[in-house]
Amino acid sequence: MDSVIGIDPLTGTQKFSVTLDDWPGFAWGIMIAGDGYAYVTCLNREFGAPGSHQETNHLNLMQVSSSGVYNEIKISDWLGPSTDIYDPGVSVITNADQGTLLTWNANSTPQMAMTSGAGVSVVSGPAVGNVVPVLQAQDGSFVGTSEDSMVAFDAGGNVRWAVPNMCRKSQRRMVE
Repeated sequence: MDSVIGIDPLTGTQKFSVTLDDWPGFAWGIMIAGDGYAYVTCLNREFGAPGSHQETNHLNLMQVSSSGVYNEIKISDWLGPSTDIYDPGVSVITNADQGTLLTWNANSTPQMAMTSGAGVSVVSGPAVGNVVPVLQAQDGSFVGTSEDSMVAFDAGGNVRWAVPNMCRKSQRRMVE
């Protein structure tokens, strides 16, 4: 049974447990953001009528407080082809003390969302492919990777700069 478990840092005892089995879909990627909440992303898929070859994808974010109270934040819904395995390439990073920044691909279209509290603002993602945010700069912009490029972009998804041949190829060499 998958759960988000809170541990008291002074005693090491369990404070709470939020079971993910009751939460619909496939959950992955727990992160503690600057606002003090834990976040878990979830993708739920509704298959269409037989022969339609379409499904509705629901991207959600579970926000869990330090007391175990949780909130489901709806991020985005989109239609896509029916496939056995589907990975929209969701990445999440803290947005200072405000909430999170998520990036993903919906039908090969870059998307991005900023959360603050239970609110969500969805915009088109940086037009350089699927961006994986790595850090947030002091001015609130973000730097990440896309394909083999390093990319800087703002909260509106606007690309500030992109430097090709800077990232993943060298990372792969280090792993191999």
